[in-house]
Amino acid sequence: MVSGTLSPVTFHVCASDGQRIGEFEEQDFRDTLFAGRFPQDSHYWHEGMEDWRPIADYNALAKTQRISFAPPVRRTRTTKIMMDAPAPEPSQKGDNGLVRLWRRLTGR
Repeated sequence: MVSGTLSPVTFHVCASDGQRIGEFEEQDFRDTLFAGRFPQDSHYWHEGMEDWRPIADYNALAKTQRISFAPPVRRTRTTKIMMDAPAPEPSQKGDNGLVRLWRRLTGR
């Protein structure tokens, strides 16, 4: 194994009655799961887990976060908001969208 690379995770899947469904590498497991080819009451396990978990738990978790891949690095920007700044005066042509938004946010 090359240093710094992760070995693939093998997912073991069984039906609710304990009948073995199969072993899957993570991407195959996810593809099969999202294609709806596992029974909804089946369970999964992989090395490092304490116990078998329902497929529905993985499905819910996978919808909210990526499980084994780190998120991409993104640049961040700091924005300073001055809450005591006076509201901008409306133009002669009437309120523009930013002025209306500012007034809604500040209550002025």
